[in-house]
Amino acid sequence: MHKPSKARTISPSGGEVALSPQAKSQVEMLIREGRRYLDGEALAAWYGVSRATVAWWRHTGYGPLGVRCGRHVRYPIENVIAFDEQLRAQAEAER
Repeated sequence: MHKPSKARTISPSGGEVALSPQAKSQVEMLIREGRRYLDGEALAAWYGVSRATVAWWRHTGYGPLGVRCGRHVRYPIENVIAFDEQLRAQAEAER
């Protein structure tokens, strides 16, 4: 089983990942509905990337930590928000 490293990088290019207004709206709706987890498709929409990219991130230990629910991987909203904060902090430190 692959364990992600605790030290993470921003992205392969070193840039900050920008959230689209549509993705923010979608996740805010999920939170209001009481959903605590995102699936791979919702996480891909959040970052504006493909599901294959999300799968690669998970394989390499990059991105928010996910939890396995049977054969599915779910991403707790709290982990997604914490990862976003980490991205912003690292981007600010690089300025």
